[in-house]
Parts: sequence; C-alpha cells; structure tokens
Amino acid sequence: MASKEAERQAAKWKNGKWYEMDTEKAHVRFCLHNFRAEVVDKEAEAIENVSSPISGVTDIVKQQMEIVSAMFGEPTVKLWGMTPGGFNSTGEADMKNHYDHVHAMQERILREPLEYVIKLLQLNSTGAVDDALSFEFVPLSDEDQDLKARVNKTTADTYATLIDRGVITGAEARMALANDPESGFANIDADEEIEPPEMALPMEGVENESE
Repeated sequence: MASKEAERQAAKWKNGKWYEMDTEKAHVRFCLHNFRAEVVDKEAEAIENVSSPISGVTDIVKQQMEIVSAMFGEPTVKLWGMTPGGFNSTGEADMKNHYDHVHAMQERILREPLEYVIKLLQLNSTGAVDDALSFEFVPLSDEDQDLKARVNKTTADTYATLIDRGVITGAEARMALANDPESGFANIDADEEIEPPEMALPMEGVENESE
C-alpha cells in the first residue's frame, strides 16, 4: 500500500508542477457542477463534509445595521427600510423622535439666519422691515399636518361658540389667533376692525311655507 501511494505521489509531481493533481481537481469540479457527484479513490483519498452553522449571522448583521443607524442619527426604518426589533415595534416612535430632532435643528440653526436674510430682502425691496412678517418650517410628516388641522378646527369651533354666547368678542378672538404662533394666523393685524358678516336672509319659498 505504501509503495502504491509513493508511486501515485511521484506521478503527480513532475518538473516542479502537479500535473495529475490539477487534472483531478478540474475533473472533480466538473462532476460537482454538472452531475452533483464526486468520484474518489477510496484507498488513497478521503472526503469530509464540513458544515458551518450560520444561525446567528442574521442577528449580527441586524445589530451592525442598527449601530450604523445610530452613528448617522437616522432611524433604522428610514435608513435601511427595516423595522426595529422588539415587541409591538413599528418604527413610528423612532420616526417621530427623528422629526422632532430635525425640527429642533431647524429652529436652532436655520431660523436666525433666515430671519436676517428676510429683513435684508425687505430693506432692499421696500426700504422698511415689517415685523409682522414671519415664516414657519414645513412639517416633515403628514401626521403633523393632520394633527395641526384638527387642533385649528377645534380652536375655531371653540371661538365661534364663545362669541355666540357672548363670552368674548370677535376682536378678542382675533387677538388670540394673532398671538398664537401655531394658529396659522399669527401674521394678521389684530387691531384691524372687521365688519361682521351679514346674516343670510331666508328664502322666499321657505318663508311662504312657514306662513
């Protein structure tokens, strides 16, 4: 058996190259790719099937993705399109926190320079600065716009009810809207007198029927 193995090894090595071994390797690759089978010499060769478990790779990759998201200050659902892990976790809270952070950065970094530029533009075009002119940053999410619209609708209904019951006047409601930066009417002139709307007259057909 030893002499046969020595002859086999000697046949493979010739002029510093493994001719026969390269041929066998090519044949093995061909059989594996085309026939999904492998033929070996059971006396001189052995095959070992080595398997590497990859059960924890998914958790490792997700953890690395979350670390990258934290490094850039971006939510995982926004940067990778992947909801964070955990019970009842949809990513909505992360997006809300992210939008609040961006809005805070807008107010802290951009508001003062933009106000300065607006004043320069007013001086260049009209020669005076209107302090009543202001601006607001566009909400980053549709939910903020919907919530703001519902709040303004509730406020308007409240003012209308208080005016109808004589608790406050229209001028006081107008003043409250002008002083509220979230009302959408912060740039109106609160001192301007507004004529009350005319009451709608009843229709002739309805009046005749009532008589």
